[in-house]
Amino acid sequence: MITLTTDSEAKYPITYNVLWENKKHLGYFRLDVDGYYYFEESPNGGYWSAHSLRHIADKLDEINKPYNDEVNQYFNNLEKIK
Repeated sequence: MITLTTDSEAKYPITYNVLWENKKHLGYFRLDVDGYYYFEESPNGGYWSAHSLRHIADKLDEINKPYNDEVNQYFNNLEKIK
């Protein structure tokens, strides 16, 4: 299981620490200029199983969902204007 921590109390923190269930630091979710978070691997490196990568991807989708919903709503409303 993946958990996220942040040092910021902002509504949209710029960086989340990505931790595995044993509290091992895997890397960061960093907010990019396009409004989406991306995963940056920890400098410790290592090897990744498909299982671990799926957990990271699922958590990344979860954290990006609110913004992605806003983007989709914006473009859906543009189609109605036509």
